[in-house]
Amino acid sequence: MTSLPAGDTGGSARRRQPPPADYVMATGGSPETGQPLGYAGFEYLHQPIRDLSRRIVIQKAAQVGATVFAILRAIWFVDVHRGQTMYLFPTQRSALRFSRGRLAALLHHHRWLRELFDRGRAAEHLRGGTANFYCHGARSRPELMSTPVQYLTLDERDELYLGRVGEAQPWSAVELARQRLAGQADSWELYLSTPTIPGYGIAAEFADSDQQHFEPLCPYCRRHVLLTWPAAVGWRGGGSKPVQAHFCCPSCRHAWSRADRRRAIAAGRWLPRFPGRPRRGYHLSQLISPVATAQRLVEQWLEAQERPAALQVFYNSVLGLPFVADGARLDRRCIDEAIARGGQPMAAGAPASVLGVDVGPNWLHAVVAAHDADLLRLLWVGKVADWQQLADVISRFHVQRYVVDAMPETHPARSLIQRHRQGLMCYYRDAPAGMVVDAERHTLRVSRTESLDAMFLRWRLGKVTAPSDLPDEFFDHMTSL
Repeated sequence: MTSLPAGDTGGSARRRQPPPADYVMATGGSPETGQPLGYAGFEYLHQPIRDLSRRIVIQKAAQVGATVFAILRAIWFVDVHRGQTMYLFPTQRSALRFSRGRLAALLHHHRWLRELFDRGRAAEHLRGGTANFYCHGARSRPELMSTPVQYLTLDERDELYLGRVGEAQPWSAVELARQRLAGQADSWELYLSTPTIPGYGIAAEFADSDQQHFEPLCPYCRRHVLLTWPAAVGWRGGGSKPVQAHFCCPSCRHAWSRADRRRAIAAGRWLPRFPGRPRRGYHLSQLISPVATAQRLVEQWLEAQERPAALQVFYNSVLGLPFVADGARLDRRCIDEAIARGGQPMAAGAPASVLGVDVGPNWLHAVVAAHDADLLRLLWVGKVADWQQLADVISRFHVQRYVVDAMPETHPARSLIQRHRQGLMCYYRDAPAGMVVDAERHTLRVSRTESLDAMFLRWRLGKVTAPSDLPDEFFDHMTSL
């Protein structure tokens, strides 16, 4: 391993093996500008970078500096520990965009990193001596199964989990990736993601950690304070545009100038809510980001009112918090917007699709859809009178995977699966414990609340398209759940 003095972006001199904080400062730089990294304004990142915990979870807002930290920490492991390292993204496209963009920019700007790594045959594969740095998408089961590693980074962990819906062979990218560490005596994990809904993905991982929160030191009342929304801001004016907005101390309410805020963050501290838990967790919000402005945050907040999708994005991407809209019901506007994105009449058939079946007292209600990257396209929505007609739907749309309620008609549901083996019988349970698939018994067990939350989130984030001729009862059913 070689290390450089801070700010040096070239040369190579054999020296000591630095901890990650020193390494990042010595060898890292901004992928956008090539300038050496520094902690000014980002003092809240110093402890996470310095942290040598083997299991770290970062529940984060967008644009808080966590991704650059994660990249350089993974490179530190390759260089210092000579360990096989994997950086995992939701899709191969996002992995390639990362490796050909931000990672390639780091190599371009920093001769030190170019000297460390030899390019493998693929853009997403770097080799540093005997160690490998793999940058993969999470959609390839064979790649995940065939690559043992010692250090694993899961970027946008929530999207990895969401991507499992509708696969022909049920599996979890997160759990399969974790198995790549199983044969290692000393393994490292770093998970970072913008959260989505409570109890799901990174929010569940963070809830199981020691839950570290950053507390700036107010330069006026001299208290360490946790910045929460909206207590950390003040503004005057009404309507959709505030007249003037500013950051402030949630305790003494004194307004913070830009310089005040920089001093407060520079003197801040991390405080765990549950000290002693084995997993380390950090929460990063734009309320502590040096590039965020109170004016912009308040404008986003006001613009998001009465708009469920925008409010979801504000909580997730600005505050770094999981969120479910009040009442947890789907607004009809979300369905109308899905129709606007799609708009074609319902299909008569399809070369490949997935199917969900709700068993009612008189009808079998069916929804046929197809996955297009992260988008779910509804192809046909309707009801059939009996199980034979449902079997005809499976054949007509070439259904590759389907889920049917196990209750109350367990026997006919099981008979359908015996004839069409690509199906699963769904049993709902009260406890939120993720999705459990038994491939041999063709059963799926899932929390009803979790499954509804995940479905609603897709609609609210605009990840569904719908045909123009949806039946009226579909609107009634979806908005009453």
